[in-house]
Amino acid sequence: MMPNLQPLMPEEEIKPAKIDYNMATDGAFDINPRQGTLAPLQDHAFTLSYCPQELKDYHSVCHLVLRDIPDPPQETSGDGADRPAQRRAAVNDVIVMEIEVKGSTEHYKVLLEPYALHFPGESVTGTTIKRRFKMWNNSRTHVVFHWERLSDHHIMEVEPPTGVIEMNECCDLELALTGGEPGSHSLRLDCRIEHHDEPVTLVVQAAFKGPRVCINIPSLDLGLLRLGDHAKSTVHITNTSHLAASWALQEVPDRRQELSREVSQISVEPCRGLLPPLGGCNVDVVFRPSVCQRFHTILELAVDRGCGCHLSVQANVQLPQVCLLSCELVFSELYVGVPARGTVRLFNQTLLPASFCWGEVSTPPLAAPHSRPARRQEHVHSARLSV
Repeated sequence: MMPNLQPLMPEEEIKPAKIDYNMATDGAFDINPRQGTLAPLQDHAFTLSYCPQELKDYHSVCHLVLRDIPDPPQETSGDGADRPAQRRAAVNDVIVMEIEVKGSTEHYKVLLEPYALHFPGESVTGTTIKRRFKMWNNSRTHVVFHWERLSDHHIMEVEPPTGVIEMNECCDLELALTGGEPGSHSLRLDCRIEHHDEPVTLVVQAAFKGPRVCINIPSLDLGLLRLGDHAKSTVHITNTSHLAASWALQEVPDRRQELSREVSQISVEPCRGLLPPLGGCNVDVVFRPSVCQRFHTILELAVDRGCGCHLSVQANVQLPQVCLLSCELVFSELYVGVPARGTVRLFNQTLLPASFCWGEVSTPPLAAPHSRPARRQEHVHSARLSV
């Protein structure tokens, strides 16, 4: 029953008719056995249990009720004459004892030793690392625990995942962590305590490394190319880890966005693959220029859940270009029938070899003579140089 908190004035008598008996609904207190038969002149033991469901103070009253108790018979009348007792006396339930019970609640006191786990160094992804720890129960009763399981990017679980820890006792636990992504990570794993809202959290810090693939050279210089030719070079990539590595070699994203509107001038064969542990393979880098340029790009070696690297590629694309150091060749004195020789100098303005070819000498048409020819005439001729 809920406690009767009816206010009374000093020296005021309790009126049983005005007492309200309200059943307690919180269920924190329980008496066992709840009903039975009391033998004459015997002691009876009852067990009072207290099981709070919320973090608050509880207050209740337990009533011992005797059922079907007959009312005492009337043995005297109003005039003092004796009368026989009524053969059929009325029966009622009678409260013969009240026990006031109170109880308070407090938080569970569950501690982890240590409260955080740190794994030094770098562990390889895909391998499982373990560490033991303790969970203490400093509460006034036993606790039932259940550890959650993390399986998003990493796999983290505790053995045993569930159990019961008695009061002032501890439980030896073991954490198993399997890394799924490289890098340094700070993880949290929650443990649920029965009848406790807030979980107990274990903080875990660990670093993982994935497969590592490297290229045998930091940069690739394809040198000088003639426009229309192509260059091909071979590089060697090596998996330096003990894990299989899935790799892909391609231009960096920014460079690919610039070339999205045109055909890429560089290609890689093969451009992706799977390397076994400590394995390697050769990759051909082919450059087909489309314009004269100083070409430069970056190839990115990406490794799935691992560490790759970059390769710088450069080339110089040109066309042969030749010029005359002097555009005129003047013969000061020529005589009919007497050959003369002059020299012109060609200059190759590039580092590419240039093949040249002179065309036929062309003579402009002469004007019609107005009189007889003079003894001295000037002639102009031109020749075309092809490279």
